[in-house]
Amino acid sequence: MTYDIYINSSIGWPFSADYVRDELAKCKKKPCNVYISSLGGAVIDALQIRQMFFEHGEVSVHLHGFVASAATIIAMGAKHIVMGEFALFLMHRCSNWVESWGQMNAEEIDAAIKKLEASRNALETIDQTVANIYAARCGKKVKDVAGWMHDAAWLTAEDCKTRGLIDDICKDEEHPVITDALKGEILACGFPLPSHKDEKPADISRRSLLDGIRSLFAVHSSSPEPTHTKTSTDMNQDYKNVMAVLQADGLAAQDGKVELSAEQMTALDTHLSSLAAEKQQQDQQIADLQAQVANLQKQDGDHTQQVEDVLTDPAEDYASRARAAYKQLKSLD
Repeated sequence: MTYDIYINSSIGWPFSADYVRDELAKCKKKPCNVYISSLGGAVIDALQIRQMFFEHGEVSVHLHGFVASAATIIAMGAKHIVMGEFALFLMHRCSNWVESWGQMNAEEIDAAIKKLEASRNALETIDQTVANIYAARCGKKVKDVAGWMHDAAWLTAEDCKTRGLIDDICKDEEHPVITDALKGEILACGFPLPSHKDEKPADISRRSLLDGIRSLFAVHSSSPEPTHTKTSTDMNQDYKNVMAVLQADGLAAQDGKVELSAEQMTALDTHLSSLAAEKQQQDQQIADLQAQVANLQKQDGDHTQQVEDVLTDPAEDYASRARAAYKQLKSLD
C-alpha cells in the first residue's frame, strides 16, 4: 500500500514540520508519494521536512506546477524525484526580513550595523548549508550550485534533469496557468515571473545593440562622401538619437549595469531599426539635394559662388543649408 501526501501551499504554515511528521507516522516503513506544488516558505521547516523524508527512506516526490525556494529543499530528501514536463523549479539564496527606520544616534547606528552583520552571517551559513544539500543530491560542486542559487532562475524539467536535481520527467496534462493572483504571489516572494515554455528570447545581443548605436553615427554607404565637418547641430542630433534609444524602462541602473528583459530588447531592436531607417531616409534626401545643387552650380549665373559659400559654411546645419540653397537657386530666372 502506498500513502500520499499533498503539499500545495506555504512551507511552515499550513504545511509545517509537525504536520509532515504526523503524516509520515501514518505510513511508517511504507512507500509514500509526496506531491509538491509550492512557492516555498520557512527554511527552518524545510530543513526538518527534508530530513524526515531522508530518514523515512521510502519517499517519492512528484513536482508539479511552480516549485520554488523551501519547497525545492524538502524535495532533496526524497529517495526518488519526478518532475512534470511543464513544471518549473527555482532555487535561490536565503533571505530574511530587514527593517530599519527613525532617527538614530551614533551608538544606535552601530547597534543596527552589528545586528545586520549578524543577520548576514547567519544567512551566509544557511546558504552554504542549502548549497551542500543540492550538491549532495546532484553530485555537482558546491560553488557551482551556489551559482545556480545566485541566478535565482526558473528551471524547466529538462534543466533539472541535466543538472541532476531530479531523477525522471513525467507527463503533465497542461502548462501551469499564471493567474493574476499567482503572479502577485510570485512577485511578493521576490521571484522573477517565469516565461512561457514556447517563448523565444529576443534575437538581439549586447553586441548588436552597440552596433546599432554606432550606426547612428556612421555614414551609410548609399550616401556621398560628406563635404563638411560635423557641426554642433549634427552632434546634438546624434546625441538625441542615442538618448532616444536608451530611454527604455529599467534600462539604466544606479551601479552602471544594464539588465534588459526579452521584451525590452525586442522593443529596443525595433526602435534601432526605425532610427536607422529614418537616418537613411534623411541621408538620401540630403544626397538628392546635393545632386540638385551640384547640377545647378554647373549652370551659368552670378550666384553660383554664393551657393558654394553657403554649402561650405560649417556654422550651420548641413541639411537646412542644403534646403535653403536649393530654394534660393530654384527662385532664380
